[in-house]
Amino acid sequence: MFFAFNIFAILSMGLTKISALFFFKRVFVTGHKWETFNFITKTSIGVIILWMIAFLIMSFFECGTHISAMWTSNAKIAAKYCTHNYPVLEGLAISDFLLDFWILILPIPKVRR
Repeated sequence: MFFAFNIFAILSMGLTKISALFFFKRVFVTGHKWETFNFITKTSIGVIILWMIAFLIMSFFECGTHISAMWTSNAKIAAKYCTHNYPVLEGLAISDFLLDFWILILPIPKVRR
């Protein structure tokens, strides 16, 4: 269950961020192809896609090369190979907060105009 929760949490957080950026792009990009805000939103979408891929790969390799140990019913095998990697989860939480903050402040200059 923990493995599935991690995968779906990373996907849901990333896709929610991407949908907010597409919304900003739809509302605030006025049609100029090389507008700065358009470039920033596209770059932010790329960063979030890379962020999702990186944390998905890290969650798949939580048990090292013994990927099947995550869903085994044998607790000894899971305890031997799988360690809850709290620095990775802490990195996920901190980077998620920073990306959320970036997405929230991104449209402020456009709204102020």
